[in-house]
Amino acid sequence: MQHVDDDEVQSTYREACRLAGMVCLRKASDGDIISREEIKRDLILLLRARMERSDEIEPALMFAIEQLMEPPP
Repeated sequence: MQHVDDDEVQSTYREACRLAGMVCLRKASDGDIISREEIKRDLILLLRARMERSDEIEPALMFAIEQLMEPPP
């Protein structure tokens, strides 16, 4: 079963990266400054919007937000 768990973790990680990347691309195309706090804020807004439509929380979105909550190394 470890292989299934590893695949799920990798999939969640890739989706989290995709979501964060989409936020960065949108900000860059709008000429906005891209910062850790702005990315986190936009991901939280996305989470709220998705929660209004569904009771399910997307694991990748939560993972991305959690990673940005931690202070940088």
